[in-house]
Amino acid sequence: MATDEIGMVNRKKKLYQESLKNFQESYAIYEELKDSVGIVRAGQNIGRAYLFQNNWDSCYFYYNNALELARKNSIRLKFPFYMSWVSCIVLWES
Repeated sequence: MATDEIGMVNRKKKLYQESLKNFQESYAIYEELKDSVGIVRAGQNIGRAYLFQNNWDSCYFYYNNALELARKNSIRLKFPFYMSWVSCIVLWES
């Protein structure tokens, strides 16, 4: 989805608030389409955007939601998802 890609570009430019808005827009569209894979991916991107902003509570919330939805729908996640998720949890708990 275009908003995912724009969000990635904005994140690489360190425009974290803009990237967050892009990912949230993607999330809403995927929810409307009932696209579980898209929701998981957008949730992961939102979590990562919060990770880059040091917003641990929101990071933890979105990563956990993405993980639970992936488990519920038997969606295989890639290794980088788990690395970011672990980073979020370690920082959230500290």
